[in-house]
Amino acid sequence: MRKPSRRGFLAAVAPAIALPASGAPVEPANRIQTVEELAEIDFAPLSADHLEACRPPELNDLRPHLVSLRAAWRMLSRSKPQLIECVHVLGEEDFDATANSFAATIAELDRLLALMRQAEARFFSAAAVAAVDASPPLAATE
Repeated sequence: MRKPSRRGFLAAVAPAIALPASGAPVEPANRIQTVEELAEIDFAPLSADHLEACRPPELNDLRPHLVSLRAAWRMLSRSKPQLIECVHVLGEEDFDATANSFAATIAELDRLLALMRQAEARFFSAAAVAAVDASPPLAATE
């Protein structure tokens, strides 16, 4: 099986790259469609304040989120009646703690996903420039 070229890979992922810093969805008409458009994305290093704001958590800071993820995963194996019974057994304080831990984990995962999407877009933009630079001009391939 032949491995796809870097340019072919970038052409395949280009439509999926969305760059708004706000995290707002990108309208399909405004999505990147070609490797050349991906190569045209311009960016600069983030300021120290922005870097600090999106710093990945330390391993110990992830522990509560791993507990929430494990609980969420376990819930997926339960029927609705089983989960209803769990809710009845939980006191109000434990219910609130579980709901709050889920919300905190979702917020942290959203933050980390935004960091990854921005890094991915920058990386693929740089790779697109390299791919475009390495491609022979169209006239030379005819």
